[in-house]
Amino acid sequence: MRFALLLLLILLVLAPLIPLGQGLEIEQLVEEYHSWDTGASNQSVHYRLRAEGRPVDAAQLGQALTPGGQDPGVIQLAAAVSTGPDQVLVLFSRASGGDYALAQLSLQAGRLQAQVLLEPVPYPRFGDARVPGWLSLRTDRTLYLVQGSPVRVIEVGPGVLLAIRDNLAVLADVNGRRPASLYAVSLEDGRRVSSLALDCLVVPTVEVEASALTESSATRLRYEDGPAWFARHFALQAGSPTRLVLRSDHALAVRPGCAP
Repeated sequence: MRFALLLLLILLVLAPLIPLGQGLEIEQLVEEYHSWDTGASNQSVHYRLRAEGRPVDAAQLGQALTPGGQDPGVIQLAAAVSTGPDQVLVLFSRASGGDYALAQLSLQAGRLQAQVLLEPVPYPRFGDARVPGWLSLRTDRTLYLVQGSPVRVIEVGPGVLLAIRDNLAVLADVNGRRPASLYAVSLEDGRRVSSLALDCLVVPTVEVEASALTESSATRLRYEDGPAWFARHFALQAGSPTRLVLRSDHALAVRPGCAP
C-alpha cells in the first residue's frame, strides 16, 4: 500500500511534463520536499531536454555548449524555455556555483547545435517581456530583452519594464523600488532615446516582477498593471527623436512648489 501511494506521488509530480514528440522539447521535473527547519513545503524544478523524443544526455549537452577542445565540466540547466519546435533558450552553468550563461539550442538535421548568447550572467532569472515572442532576463545589475526567433539580445539597463510601445521598451529607473525617472530604449539597437524625470510627481513603488500582490494602489504598482499605468499618465510623442512626455490629463499628484 505504501509503495502504491509513493508511486502515485511520483506520477503526480511528473504529470506536468511537456508532451513528447518530434523536435527539441523540455521536461520539467518538480521535486517536492519539506524543510526540516521551518516545516514548510517547498518545490525545486529540474530541467531535461529531449531531441526527437530521446533524452539529451550530459555528454551531448556539454559537447554542444562548450567550444571544441575544452573540458565541458558539469553542465547544469537552471532554466529552459521553448521558442519553437526545434529551438530552446537555456540558462546553464558549467560548474556548481559558477556564473550562468544564456544559450540557444537548436536541432539541425538531428544534431544538437548551440549558440552562446551571453556570458557570464550572474544571478539570472527569466521573466515576462510584455510582448509575444520575447522574454526578459534579469541579472543582479541589468535587464535584457531576448527575442526568441530570430534570436536577439538587447540590454535595456537596470530599470523595471513598464511597457512596449512602437518598438521601444519603456522602463522605470528605480531607486529603492520607487521610480526616479522613466526612459525609453530602442528594441532595434538598445539605444536610450528619451528619458523623463519624475522628481515633481508622487509615484508608486513598482514591483520588479509578478508577485502575490492582487491589485495596485496609490503606493504600490503591480507588475501586471505597468502598461495601463504608463498609458494613463504618460505618452510617447512622435518626432526625431521620440520623446517621453507627461500626459496633460494625468492623474498623478504633484509635489507642492514643483512643476513637472
